[in-house]
Amino acid sequence: MDGLHDLLNTSDNKPIVTFLQEVGDEGRATFHPFITPENEDKSNIKPIHICDREADIFEFIQLVKEKNQDFVVRMCQDRRITNSKLTIKKTLSHQTSFGKIELEIYDRKKRKYRKSIIDLKAAAVNIRPPQRLPGAKKNKLEEQTVYALKATEVTEGVDSNQRVEWYLITSLPINNAYQAVNALNIYKKRWLIEDFFKVLKTCFRVENARLATGSRLKNFIA
Repeated sequence: MDGLHDLLNTSDNKPIVTFLQEVGDEGRATFHPFITPENEDKSNIKPIHICDREADIFEFIQLVKEKNQDFVVRMCQDRRITNSKLTIKKTLSHQTSFGKIELEIYDRKKRKYRKSIIDLKAAAVNIRPPQRLPGAKKNKLEEQTVYALKATEVTEGVDSNQRVEWYLITSLPINNAYQAVNALNIYKKRWLIEDFFKVLKTCFRVENARLATGSRLKNFIA
């Protein structure tokens, strides 16, 4: 997990949003496609790591919070809540809806965007570290408080197997509808970053370069 420390110890405060493509020994590369203007005050800016399910790792969650940074991660592990028999998904199913929003979603099958109606639910949850002895003791994993968000498509006329259902966990507070929409909009940036990586792979052929660190990849595409 040393690569996580390299990843999170950024050399400057420029990034507003970063994207962690992979986590682990092979996942040391990160890119900063969203940059603040040079003359803007960066003292109060923190990176927000937007990650797919591969980053739903307890060590990553704890480390980001220890670095006083933020994350929005698509949930992979339906963890059990501390001092409860309920899991995150079960807890969210009991929450009152914040309301519904209209959202454009990319339909991969039809290769175009479509307007969708999304229902939002959220809850603050305490999650306990995985019992991976001796790893849990070695890494000093501690209970973490995160916010879980459920975004369910309820669009009429859309087949149930085509409807989206996202479960996100984030360090950003979600106590009202505005904060829920904000977290969802931040996660939507991942689609733009996916296109960014597509350009890197198809135009710059970065995968063929076999480089493992962000600094080397930056020099490669410069």
